[in-house]
Formats: sequence, structure tokens, C-alpha cells
Amino acid sequence: MTSPNTETPETIYFMACKPKTGNTFVRRVLQRYWGRLGLRGENSKWGGVGQKKIDLDIVRHGLRQSVRSFYGHLLPDERVFNPASTFSFRVVILERNLWDSMVSWVDHQTQFEDSPREKIELDFVLEWTRFFLDFSINWRKFSRADESLILNYDDFLADKYGYIKSLAAFLDPETLDEDALREAFEHYDKNTDRAPTVRGSVGHRSDVKFNVGVSGRGREYRTNPIYQKIEAHLLDQAPEQLEYLFRFPD
Repeated sequence: MTSPNTETPETIYFMACKPKTGNTFVRRVLQRYWGRLGLRGENSKWGGVGQKKIDLDIVRHGLRQSVRSFYGHLLPDERVFNPASTFSFRVVILERNLWDSMVSWVDHQTQFEDSPREKIELDFVLEWTRFFLDFSINWRKFSRADESLILNYDDFLADKYGYIKSLAAFLDPETLDEDALREAFEHYDKNTDRAPTVRGSVGHRSDVKFNVGVSGRGREYRTNPIYQKIEAHLLDQAPEQLEYLFRFPD
């Protein structure tokens, strides 16, 4: 593992996620876990990026701030993620069914907005469907088996600890400490704050949780002609790469 004082790190870590994929919980567990192991020093903190490309400027700025791990609704930039890149990196890609993400997102936003639910749904479609398309196509384009791990939110719901263990083992295979990881996981699994479902809750909306993740709630959109057209249009763009976006667990 690279020392915090090393000017150029051996590896940079990215957690690229779609909306409502559990990344806040996962990130908190990993940060506590790494901190308990004494790994990375300041590098156990994460640099939030938001919804944008993870480009060279972001990486360089992070390195100047001793940040080695980046997270957010990220899209890859070919200047960073290519075979000739001067950076060594590991990428975890968190996926989720589009319509399940939409239900969870709308439930979340209704706690902060007075807008009708139908308007919030439309806002999601306008803001996020293109991102879902670009995310799935581009991360698969730049990902390589030895540097990338793709995880699905349904797997997280089925076995949260196993999901995080696979992620931690991928990022730091030589230093996996199951006792420390289990402690970090149980700390947040038992103590994750769940805000009351009222508007005006304290805290940043991205860190406030209102509902436990449930898989399959997005099936309702399959019966809506408008969303059926959206799904068909997206599948026309890249059917082989995007079919799983709308697949629900059996």
C-alpha cells in the first residue's frame, strides 16, 4: 500500500455509482475499516465528485489534497482510463435497475420538495436517463477485468456484508482483515441514521435515508406507456449493453 507521503501513488481508487445504489453506506464502512487498519492515513477519506466525468483535473486536484479515493455519479474520461495512462487505478462500478432507482429517488426527493410526485418522476427521467445510458456503455468500454469490479444493488440487498467484503478484497486484496471489516460493517449496519420522513430534516439530503432498499418496486413503470417508450428508446441505443438495466430479479 502506498504511503501517504508518496508523491505519486501506486493506485487510485474510484467508486462510480448510479443514484440510490448504497454508495453512502458502503463508503462509510470502508472508511472506518481502512482507518482501523491504519491504511492510507489521510487517504482513507473520499473526494466527492458529483455528476461529471472523472477527468485529469479532478484526479490531480485530489492528489494535491492527499485524496486517493473518489466517489460519485462518475463517467470515465479516456485520458485517465486507457492503457497508456500514467495512473494505476481500481474502479468499483455500482449498478442498479433504472426503474428501481427511480422509485427510490422519487421517494427520497418527496421528503424535500413540495412538487407533485409525477413532476419529480419527470425530473428524474430528464436528468438521469441519459446518465444511465452513458454510465453503462462507457464504464464497460473502459473497464478491464483486473482493474474493475461491477456490482449490482440487488446483490447488496441479498448479502450486504458479502457484497462489501468482495469490494474490500478487490480494492486491497493483500490486507483484507475480516475481523476489522466485520466490525466496521456492523457499526454502520446497526447505527445508520434513518431520518424521519418529514420535510426540513437536518443534514445534507444525500446523507439522509428514508427507506430500506427494496428490489423490484420499479416494476410499476413497466405498465406505463410513457416509460415503456423510454425503455424501448434506450434499448434501441445499445440493446446488448443495456438490457440488464431493466431486468428485475426472478
